[in-house]
Amino acid sequence: MQFHRFMRADEFVRELAPLHAFRSEYMGTSLLEGLESASLLFPRIRLRYPDPVARRLWLEMHEDMPCQLKHPLEPDGARWDSAVDFRNRLHRWQNYIVYGISPHPLDDYEPRFTEFVQRPKDFSFERRLDRRVDVSSDVYETLFDDCNVEDYYSSWQLLFAAELADAGIHMRINLADRNIARAAEKAIHQGRIPAGTSSAFNFLPAHAARNFASHEKALDAVVWFAEERSRMLSKITTQHGGGRFRLSPAEGAQYEQAGQDLALASAKRFSIGGNDLETLIRPNCETELEGLAEGSNRSLT
Repeated sequence: MQFHRFMRADEFVRELAPLHAFRSEYMGTSLLEGLESASLLFPRIRLRYPDPVARRLWLEMHEDMPCQLKHPLEPDGARWDSAVDFRNRLHRWQNYIVYGISPHPLDDYEPRFTEFVQRPKDFSFERRLDRRVDVSSDVYETLFDDCNVEDYYSSWQLLFAAELADAGIHMRINLADRNIARAAEKAIHQGRIPAGTSSAFNFLPAHAARNFASHEKALDAVVWFAEERSRMLSKITTQHGGGRFRLSPAEGAQYEQAGQDLALASAKRFSIGGNDLETLIRPNCETELEGLAEGSNRSLT
């Protein structure tokens, strides 16, 4: 798995699926929307262009569909120029093999881009369907598009999401019995607990949420470092044209130095030190050692 600090929602869901955490649910962006509505998991960043800007962007992306939109378009000016520049920077960053290594525009975005960036945790929940932009026209009487919104997650949130899969109250009931299943469905729709169910509260995800929150800066630093180092390696190896090969001594030294520089830059960016990384890693190491010890004991018996 590659590390990404700004992973699109559809990509996040694809990476989440192999973990098999949400076994009985459809793995789509609607799952993420449900987690957000329950205040369990929020996108790290949401790009949201004002409606006039989004309509003009939509119109330029659909030049093969001549039409007259019913609602206002963004005119030429500072805000339009900022939106175009912002999108271009995102495009260049995503295609760094062609354009070269550059800072991610969301790492330290300029004040003129602030209007396009939201932190969903700070906003009231709004359904994705309600966030769409109206692009109705003389060709399409009623038409909406979600081109104005893009959610981004971090790779470490995959582990957090997996922890949340069993959050809440769990009820056990025999749904193989059609009568029981119909009665249960009716009760749920009426806001009642189905008769004959046993239930259990699962507070472990709440504890996990607190643990992730306490290590958030360190997790962000690890993902930032891993992604930037991977990009640097790609830049070094691009000239080889693919296939298996060994780095030359000079390339190896360049990669090693880049890793050290990026580690220092990541620690500085997220204001963390060795102790922060140690407290992040130690519980996982202890769990792994306990598992190895248990395995050794079983093999001896």
